[in-house]
Amino acid sequence: MRRTVIISVLFALALIAQVTVVLAQGALVITIQATASNSNQITFTGQVTQAGGPVANAVVVYEIRSANSSLIASGFTTANATGAYSRSLTVLSSSAPGPYTIYVSASHNGQSASSSTSIQPIPEFPASAVPLLLFLSLCILASKKVPRRDSRGNQQVPNALA
Repeated sequence: MRRTVIISVLFALALIAQVTVVLAQGALVITIQATASNSNQITFTGQVTQAGGPVANAVVVYEIRSANSSLIASGFTTANATGAYSRSLTVLSSSAPGPYTIYVSASHNGQSASSSTSIQPIPEFPASAVPLLLFLSLCILASKKVPRRDSRGNQQVPNALA
């Protein structure tokens, strides 16, 4: 019994020491902001920090998923000397439509942090509008008066008095 108590106390002290070290280092934090310049281009940026200072050369792993959780893109990028990272990529037009959720994570000194943001790309011109635009174009063309021609190809002038 005494041995169990001693082991439990030692384990608790080791755990407290480990927590103290982590708190002294400060929590690892990763931020993210995203923009969509058109329907296919997504850019996301952020910073990796620990205890308020930048984490240089941190590896940032990312995943972009559609609303139904389909994987759109994944990869990694490296933070610069100020802990900042940035990635721009083109989403294939055959991919699921937005909104998209971008997940990022980083690890440093045994700690990890993650964050996410959602973005709704705005299409420049929706493909669903093409049939409507074709129909309207044909209506405009049909409404223009085309001069009549006789059997010899001469343009007939309409008689305003007739």
